[in-house]
Amino acid sequence: MRESLLLHTCCAPCLSGVYPQVDGFSVSAFFYNPNISIKKEYDLRLDELCRYTQDEGIKLLTESGGIEEWFETVGPFHTFGEKSYRCELCFRIRLEKTFQVAKKENYNIVASTLSVSPHKSASLINTIGNELASLYGIAYLPSNFKKSGGFQLSLENSKKFGFYRQNYCGCIYSKKENELRIRQKAKADNKAESLKI
Repeated sequence: MRESLLLHTCCAPCLSGVYPQVDGFSVSAFFYNPNISIKKEYDLRLDELCRYTQDEGIKLLTESGGIEEWFETVGPFHTFGEKSYRCELCFRIRLEKTFQVAKKENYNIVASTLSVSPHKSASLINTIGNELASLYGIAYLPSNFKKSGGFQLSLENSKKFGFYRQNYCGCIYSKKENELRIRQKAKADNKAESLKI
């Protein structure tokens, strides 16, 4: 009998790059992402995930709420930027909820799709996962899913399945930072073009 794995999942593209790598387990996806405070964005990601899990026959668990707690915990560090302590706190909130649900629903092991992203530190995610495993008495599957070709697979599957693919992590802070980068790049490109003339 295969071990039951509760896989914290941020979106359909990432799950599609990770799911083939955990085929030795009986996998359930768990969507808990209070960092996504924009309702339209949240609903879009969840709808795409529902479509993918239904097509693939993957059990999907969801839990909403937690946005106020997320802002209280992460908000004081909103200026820290991507890959900072802000993200560490966010990872911990989402992974801890995953462990809580895994304990309640009797899953053997926990993992997360987060490490499939090239913008996220697998070692940090694994450190948090291992700490929570000791705290909750449930195994954690250390992973760096991008190293195994997961990110490339998620790109390919996004095209194959026609997934909506977001251009920022999910929180309002990363959204604003991404929009600023886009504006700065456009400004630099315009300046470079004007110098050519």
